[in-house]
Amino acid sequence: MKKYKKEKIYLLVAIIILTIIIIITFLYYFFVYTKSKNTIERVLDKSFDYLVSQASKMKAKTYEYDFTIDSKVNSSIDLSENAIDVINNLQNSLNMQVDLENKSIFLSNNATYKKDKLINSEFYSDIKKGASFLYLKDILNGSIYINDINDSTYLMIYQWLFMQNSSKIKTKKSMNIIKKEILESLKEEYCSEEKFDIEINGEKINSIKSTVKLSSQDFNNELKRILNALYENNSFLNCYKDKEEAKRYIRYVLDEINQISEKNTTLEINIYTKGFWQNDIIKIDINTYDENQENIKNIELTKLDKLNYLFKNYTKNESAIDGEIKINKEENKILLDINDGNNISLEIKYDKKKNVKVQNNIYLGDVRNEITELDERMIYANLVGTKLFEILDKEKMIVKFPSMTEEEIEAIRKLTQQNNTQSISVKSEAIAK
Repeated sequence: MKKYKKEKIYLLVAIIILTIIIIITFLYYFFVYTKSKNTIERVLDKSFDYLVSQASKMKAKTYEYDFTIDSKVNSSIDLSENAIDVINNLQNSLNMQVDLENKSIFLSNNATYKKDKLINSEFYSDIKKGASFLYLKDILNGSIYINDINDSTYLMIYQWLFMQNSSKIKTKKSMNIIKKEILESLKEEYCSEEKFDIEINGEKINSIKSTVKLSSQDFNNELKRILNALYENNSFLNCYKDKEEAKRYIRYVLDEINQISEKNTTLEINIYTKGFWQNDIIKIDINTYDENQENIKNIELTKLDKLNYLFKNYTKNESAIDGEIKINKEENKILLDINDGNNISLEIKYDKKKNVKVQNNIYLGDVRNEITELDERMIYANLVGTKLFEILDKEKMIVKFPSMTEEEIEAIRKLTQQNNTQSISVKSEAIAK
């Protein structure tokens, strides 16, 4: 009998302990786990883990990407018949080569209309030297120096390329330091959460809406605090091969932020999650409000499933854009449906190769910083009689020179063809200009 009572007491104690654990678990879930800041921390964990995994895969010295883009107009409210015909019969073949060792990017684009050539162009960027060139083959006897890419943009691209050569351990360490600083800036007064019913494709879904909302001034101050903390953090800087380059990048970003004029606006980021553990992100939207709390900018991304998403982009006084993204990994294909009053579909096929020989020579010729009237005459002479000229002429998108004689046009064409047979290395002195 005593043994039975003792066992009963043990059972009762076990039940009480289990009950307490369940109560604590539920209290933790409802009052801690689903708190906005904790939800955002889990989102950062997932995002940074993904970035680390992607960066660790990119260990080749060079990459080559091939894209084929086909387009189709499904419906239109303001496109001309000529524009619809061109879009429906236009195909773009884009080749992109990335040299992680030398920090350079090469792009080659061939556009065709009903399989007839429209235009060929090449773009080369030396990220280290901060120099980019555009070459319009068969149209201009030289290249255009792209001077509207600022230093901070080059540094951002450089740092991204630079990160790809870091070890997985160092990449993960740097990401964890960044995450820690971001979470430190997520003050309680910025964060809130609420139960929110969201409708996706006609289906009502119960979700938790986690919100971060702060003024543009607070946002800039927090961003500067994060960047200054990273600038002073040797553990973070040691994650990169060149500490001074990393510091230089941070300084440039800080300078860019300091040059932004203060606006009386409010930034709001909403993350919608579902499931008991709230690990499934189903929607993210970012809003900007003016001083009267009117929504002046809205960007939304909604997940239908793992490979299908809806997007929306709204800016006050401009046409709203929405659409759908479908990713087909088996066929290396992305389907993009865009609606801004006109409904256009894009089919993008892609392929990737590693450790291939990349292009490091394009024709530079007479490098110019801007298009002059003489250049316009050359472009006109080389386009006359082509399908591209016909298309641009119908849309009133070309500068004409009716006074030019056939002899002048032919002389310019010969000059262009003669110069295009040359090849000048982009590693030449032209980059130093």
